[in-house]
Amino acid sequence: MTALQAKKLLFYPPWAYSLPAWIIKIPITFVEVVVWVFITYYVIGFDPSVGRFFIQYLLLLLLNQMASALFRFIDAIGRGNLILANTFGSFALVMLFALGGFVLSRGII
Repeated sequence: MTALQAKKLLFYPPWAYSLPAWIIKIPITFVEVVVWVFITYYVIGFDPSVGRFFIQYLLLLLLNQMASALFRFIDAIGRGNLILANTFGSFALVMLFALGGFVLSRGII
Protein backbone atom coordinates (compact mmCIF):
# COMPACT_ATOMS: atom_id res chain seq x y z
CA MET A 1 0.00 0.00 0.00
CA THR A 2 1.43 3.36 -0.98
CA ALA A 3 1.26 6.54 1.07
CA LEU A 4 -1.33 7.96 -1.29
CA GLN A 5 -3.58 4.94 -0.83
CA ALA A 6 -3.20 5.22 2.94
CA LYS A 7 -4.28 8.88 2.77
CA LYS A 8 -7.34 7.91 0.79
CA LEU A 9 -8.25 5.34 3.45
CA LEU A 10 -7.87 8.05 6.14
CA PHE A 11 -5.32 6.14 8.23
CA TYR A 12 -3.71 7.99 11.11
CA PRO A 13 0.00 8.83 10.79
CA PRO A 14 2.42 6.58 12.70
CA TRP A 15 3.27 9.25 15.27
CA ALA A 16 -0.38 9.30 16.31
CA TYR A 17 0.09 5.76 17.65
CA SER A 18 3.62 5.96 19.02
CA LEU A 19 3.52 9.33 20.79
CA PRO A 20 0.62 8.54 23.17
CA ALA A 21 2.14 5.15 24.00
CA TRP A 22 5.43 6.83 24.86
CA ILE A 23 3.74 9.48 27.01
CA ILE A 24 1.77 6.83 28.91
CA LYS A 25 4.99 4.89 29.60
CA ILE A 26 6.74 7.83 31.28
CA PRO A 27 5.00 7.51 34.72
CA ILE A 28 5.53 3.74 34.63
CA THR A 29 9.22 4.35 33.98
CA PHE A 30 9.47 6.66 37.00
CA VAL A 31 7.93 4.00 39.24
CA GLU A 32 10.11 1.19 37.87
CA VAL A 33 13.29 3.22 38.36
CA VAL A 34 12.29 4.31 41.88
CA VAL A 35 11.72 0.69 42.90
CA TRP A 36 14.98 -0.48 41.33
CA VAL A 37 17.11 2.31 42.83
CA PHE A 38 15.61 1.94 46.32
CA ILE A 39 16.17 -1.82 46.24
CA THR A 40 19.75 -1.71 44.98
CA TYR A 41 21.47 1.57 45.88
CA TYR A 42 22.12 1.21 49.60
CA VAL A 43 22.09 -2.61 49.57
CA ILE A 44 25.06 -2.65 47.18
CA GLY A 45 26.82 -0.15 49.43
CA PHE A 46 27.10 2.88 47.19
CA ASP A 47 27.91 6.35 48.54
CA PRO A 48 25.23 7.47 51.04
CA SER A 49 25.26 10.98 49.53
CA VAL A 50 21.83 12.05 48.30
CA GLY A 51 23.33 13.82 45.27
CA ARG A 52 24.86 10.64 43.91
CA PHE A 53 21.63 8.79 44.63
CA PHE A 54 19.69 11.19 42.41
CA ILE A 55 22.39 11.05 39.72
CA GLN A 56 22.00 7.28 39.57
CA TYR A 57 18.23 7.73 39.48
CA LEU A 58 18.50 10.11 36.53
CA LEU A 59 20.94 7.84 34.68
CA LEU A 60 18.71 4.80 35.13
CA LEU A 61 15.67 6.82 34.05
CA LEU A 62 17.42 7.85 30.83
CA LEU A 63 18.70 4.31 30.29
CA ASN A 64 15.17 2.93 30.65
CA GLN A 65 13.84 5.43 28.10
CA MET A 66 16.69 4.59 25.71
CA ALA A 67 16.06 0.86 26.00
CA SER A 68 12.34 1.34 25.45
CA ALA A 69 12.98 3.50 22.39
CA LEU A 70 15.46 0.97 21.00
CA PHE A 71 12.97 -1.85 21.49
CA ARG A 72 10.24 0.11 19.71
CA PHE A 73 12.66 1.00 16.90
CA ILE A 74 13.59 -2.65 16.37
CA ASP A 75 9.91 -3.52 16.41
CA ALA A 76 9.19 -0.86 13.78
CA ILE A 77 12.07 -2.05 11.58
CA GLY A 78 11.18 -5.75 11.93
CA ARG A 79 7.46 -5.19 11.26
CA GLY A 80 6.32 -8.64 12.30
CA ASN A 81 9.15 -10.60 10.68
CA LEU A 82 10.76 -12.54 13.53
CA ILE A 83 13.97 -13.36 11.67
CA LEU A 84 14.54 -9.74 10.71
CA ALA A 85 13.73 -8.50 14.23
CA ASN A 86 16.15 -11.03 15.78
CA THR A 87 18.87 -9.95 13.37
CA PHE A 88 18.42 -6.27 14.18
CA GLY A 89 18.17 -7.02 17.89
CA SER A 90 21.39 -9.02 17.89
CA PHE A 91 23.14 -6.29 15.93
CA ALA A 92 21.92 -3.67 18.41
CA LEU A 93 23.24 -5.73 21.34
CA VAL A 94 26.62 -6.19 19.67
CA MET A 95 26.83 -2.45 19.03
CA LEU A 96 25.87 -1.66 22.63
CA PHE A 97 28.54 -4.04 23.91
CA ALA A 98 31.20 -2.80 21.49
CA LEU A 99 30.55 0.90 22.06
CA GLY A 100 29.56 0.75 25.73
CA GLY A 101 33.00 0.30 27.25
CA PHE A 102 35.29 -2.63 27.94
CA VAL A 103 34.05 -6.13 27.25
CA LEU A 104 35.87 -8.58 29.51
CA SER A 105 36.10 -12.25 28.80
CA ARG A 106 35.35 -14.77 31.53
CA GLY A 107 39.01 -15.61 32.02
CA ILE A 108 40.07 -12.01 32.64
CA ILE A 109 37.47 -11.28 35.33
